[in-house]
Amino acid sequence: MEKYNETNPLENWISTDNKLSQMLSEIETVSNSEQEQAKIAFHRLAENYNLPKYPDDVQDRETIQVADFHLYNPISIYEVLGKIKFVDKNLQNLKSNVLLAAYLIINNLEPFIDEELDEFLGNNQLSGFGYKGEDVDVEMIPIIEGESWFEKGCTFFTKEI
Repeated sequence: MEKYNETNPLENWISTDNKLSQMLSEIETVSNSEQEQAKIAFHRLAENYNLPKYPDDVQDRETIQVADFHLYNPISIYEVLGKIKFVDKNLQNLKSNVLLAAYLIINNLEPFIDEELDEFLGNNQLSGFGYKGEDVDVEMIPIIEGESWFEKGCTFFTKEI
């Protein structure tokens, strides 16, 4: 009988997926740097689980219904990680956040950033999300109505509908 960890879905995924567990063990032996381990995990998770790594890798951005009342917008690891880092800026969690990004995509889920986003926006209207940086160095910047994502140094933008 498989062991199931009800409190932490990431730990459960690691303990029940031998391919993932082995991959993470290998990554830990390659480098002692959290940043380097996160970068390797970013690429290997995308390749081994056939996940869109970057925004251009997302085949179709049409919203899909995955359950009775659950809608999902297909998104890349890069975008999800940017949103996670918007909420959790602690670089000590970077590898875990990369793993969380992959887990969310695999399960057709999105990170919950509403509270932090509302705090950032104040009374302003959100136009969309700008992204800059490469790989795990991604930074997601909420773009306020009337602002230029290009002037903020972003290389990718998604309109919020």
